[in-house]
Amino acid sequence: MNWRAAKWLLPAAILVVAGSFSIIAQIFFLPGDIKPEDWKSAADYVLEHIGPEDVINVQPNWSEAPYPYLTDVGQQILRQESPLVSDIHDRENLWLLVETDRLDKVLAKMPFPATSREAFDTISVVQIEIPVENPVVYDLLANLEDARVERVDPAGKMLNHCNTWNAGKRTWYCGRPDAWIYVGENFRTLGIDPHRCIMANPPKAPERWRVTFKDIPLADTFRLRSGLDFIGARSRRGTDVNIRVSVADKWSQERIIPARETSWDAIDFDTSAVAGEQADVSVEIWAEKPLDRFLCFNGWSLRASTP
Repeated sequence: MNWRAAKWLLPAAILVVAGSFSIIAQIFFLPGDIKPEDWKSAADYVLEHIGPEDVINVQPNWSEAPYPYLTDVGQQILRQESPLVSDIHDRENLWLLVETDRLDKVLAKMPFPATSREAFDTISVVQIEIPVENPVVYDLLANLEDARVERVDPAGKMLNHCNTWNAGKRTWYCGRPDAWIYVGENFRTLGIDPHRCIMANPPKAPERWRVTFKDIPLADTFRLRSGLDFIGARSRRGTDVNIRVSVADKWSQERIIPARETSWDAIDFDTSAVAGEQADVSVEIWAEKPLDRFLCFNGWSLRASTP
């Protein structure tokens, strides 16, 4: 045997043995060996107690095992790695189904503390009540019907006032309904998690959207999140998307959203100096090549210490 080749055999053998031991340990010895049926008792408990304004979150969020037991409340499942205050502020309770070994780590990521806990051996159920004194003072999506939606040119001159509101779809159209170019409520995977948001695919260049919310109440922070959804980020037909946010004619920030990335990144404005006052918030969106630019955004007026 060639000695140069032989000298690599021992390290390779060690790697093979170590890898085999790791797999065997994960299967037979280490925690986390949970059977699909282990979730049933916990799911049954949630089904007995869940209300119509509640949501469910499963941890780890990639686990598929609990969902066959939750088919009756499929519309109330929030499949997120880490729920944000902005995702659950208008709900009454968040019900966590979590592997018991992961419980403390999962609770540390939640926006509110646990109200109650129930253990079902390897699976635990945690109820988290959403505080009545809500940190979210104003939600753009919840007030979308009050927005002024326009198509404007790069100088800001109005080209078209979109005054067709579809209440059933919670969507603004410029004239007759369009399958792609509209400003309306949607639910999209942005970054690693799905979120409720305002879909606003950029119109044909050089036009841009301008969405204005009049006289919103300000608190300590105004936060706007935006991003391309997973499908849009995979398309190679479009370019970067620009989004500009203006608050109270005093502050303005612009973000370039990369064409090949999905995200749900935040732009924050410190509005604590004018907390309690009202101001207009406007959002402008445009792209050089808007093909497959599935863009979503939402914004909130927030009290202090909101994660």
